[in-house]
Amino acid sequence: MKKKLISTALFVFCAYFTIFSQNSNHGANKGLTNQQKENISKEVRKTLDKCFDAMTRLNVDALMDCALQSSDFHYIDGEGNLFDYAGMKNEISQWYGMLSSQKSVVAKSEIIVVSNEVAEYISQGTLELTLKNNKVLYLSPYSLYFNLKRINGVWKVFHCQESHYQPQKKGEKGLPAKK
Repeated sequence: MKKKLISTALFVFCAYFTIFSQNSNHGANKGLTNQQKENISKEVRKTLDKCFDAMTRLNVDALMDCALQSSDFHYIDGEGNLFDYAGMKNEISQWYGMLSSQKSVVAKSEIIVVSNEVAEYISQGTLELTLKNNKVLYLSPYSLYFNLKRINGVWKVFHCQESHYQPQKKGEKGLPAKK
């Protein structure tokens, strides 16, 4: 429970910090033109599209190709557990091993350009999970937060955080995630 509270507090802090920095006169992207921000957003979107395609296909290697393979990488799952790159790959491999399909329905999302080299992605929606026994579960609401960094001209995720309630059957009310 303590891990979940810390994870939720961190997610809320990052979201509020992002919103505040966007509305601040001191924003890091102040020197970028609207055209530059738009171009960076398009570049980031290409990386995000690769990530989401890999997630839909349950392809761990393609998903991990979107991530920065370094000690700077962090992944916080929906239960508040913290993983490095290798830990995330192992965790996602186990997760995908239980699924026959996964579908994300994004209700709202935003790419925030922080600088020429850093961007953020925030989304909220529902994740539909079909287990190998054909049982369908939903994570709703499901929130995803990425920090991305441009490395040698390629955008990579260096921080990923998920937030969601326990999986539920269609029509059930979500409950806080428990371990």
